[in-house]
Amino acid sequence: MRAASRMRNVPTDRRVRLLALIAAVALAAVSCGDATGTPSPAAPDTTRPIVTPTPALTLNPTAIPNPTATPRPTEPGPRWETSKLPGSTRPGLPVLLADGRVLLISDNGVSAAVWDPATGEWTATSGLNKARSRFAAIGLADGRVLVAGGINSIGESFSSAYAWDPATGDWTKVGIMTQARTAPSIAALPDGRVLVAGGYFAIEQDWGMVTPPDLAWTGPARTGGAGTATLAAFVPPIADVEVPPYGHGLATAEIFDPATGEWSKARPMRYVRAGAPAVTLADGRVLVAGSTADEITGIDWETYSSGETYDPETGRWSLADETHWIDWDELRELGVPAWVRDVETGGDGLSPGTLVALDDGDAVMIGRSEWAKHQGEETRSFRFDADGGTWREIETPWLAAWENDEPYRTYTSPGPRWLGASAVKLRDGRVLVAGGNNAGMEVEGGTSLAARLYDPATDAWTKLPKVPEPGASGAGILLADGSVMIIVGRSVMRFIPGP
Repeated sequence: MRAASRMRNVPTDRRVRLLALIAAVALAAVSCGDATGTPSPAAPDTTRPIVTPTPALTLNPTAIPNPTATPRPTEPGPRWETSKLPGSTRPGLPVLLADGRVLLISDNGVSAAVWDPATGEWTATSGLNKARSRFAAIGLADGRVLVAGGINSIGESFSSAYAWDPATGDWTKVGIMTQARTAPSIAALPDGRVLVAGGYFAIEQDWGMVTPPDLAWTGPARTGGAGTATLAAFVPPIADVEVPPYGHGLATAEIFDPATGEWSKARPMRYVRAGAPAVTLADGRVLVAGSTADEITGIDWETYSSGETYDPETGRWSLADETHWIDWDELRELGVPAWVRDVETGGDGLSPGTLVALDDGDAVMIGRSEWAKHQGEETRSFRFDADGGTWREIETPWLAAWENDEPYRTYTSPGPRWLGASAVKLRDGRVLVAGGNNAGMEVEGGTSLAARLYDPATDAWTKLPKVPEPGASGAGILLADGSVMIIVGRSVMRFIPGP
């Protein structure tokens, strides 16, 4: 359009001469072809790489893309993908295999399935020989998957352990632990062995003898900080007194050697712990923190807010500092009412949260909670300093409080409540935290839709697209391609970090 406009402004005689010159140039270009008049192909431009054109993406669908511009496809940002487990596959615990596949052990152990990233399909494989729940599972350095302990349907703890072989798809018994354990902690040691610690011993109650004679525990409140004492010292084996429910907490520990298939005793922990998360730190030590409290005896209050590390080189445990109390002065400055401080928590339940080892050697604990029925709750997240053995808070505590007498006040913190949330470290060192229970404004059906990224380098939290299907207590693992798989019930959610 601009060229035509300029031509109209040129005098007539000059315009004729210009048109003649253009025609001569065009004729010369045609005559440079072969004898048949077919134009010779132009020489390739070696100054730029050859780019295969792709459709241009524009914000304006009516815009005409510039044919000379190099196309720049849009890179997708962080996103979620969802699917469902096949009808024949029970939900359970996923374990990443050495070849990038995922073994899903059902919640009762009697069935299992393998997910193949190449096809996106689940294929059934063999399950354990007997139903068990609250077992520990971990991938071994030789590619097998170890399952240890658990509890059966009538409340009896298992001492057996089995290994699943990806080459055959079968389970093989790999010895008997030195002690039956339900909900033990489990972590891999740098040399390929596996540490199993704590848990609780459960036996079906018959309101008679409830204490096996060879069962022992270690705990400072009962033993003065050294030695062991039989459970008979504080559990009366007679029927006319209150019998403790279900299980007795354990502080003992042991090690499994995959090369020999044998179990050996290790030094006991300082505190009785059950259902406590454990991770292998960057320096090879194992951190175990917190404990559950439901239906377990012999657990001291200090257990819930403390952690301890196992050093495989010395075989010794070191007690870490306790997590500090809430800074109420700081919370008041943030607008938390002063009366919330007077509401007691921790009377009915505790959750140790989820531990994640960081690349710099530290670890984070996400969603440690204490609550009291009809009173209140506090859910907090901490960072563990591996060098100093100390904890510091990395997010404002989530609080809820009720007053059942006049003036009948209630308070609920804004933002996510990470109780039951999944937490997984990504390839770049950041930590994905997603889901969980009720989270203020981000709630659907009583469970959380919140998702965040925690950056250990800056202590900053970044908001992510909401979780597509709400759920709590989901098991999450990092896949070989850098995405994260989280299984909650029959829902399979994958988080794609993006570029």
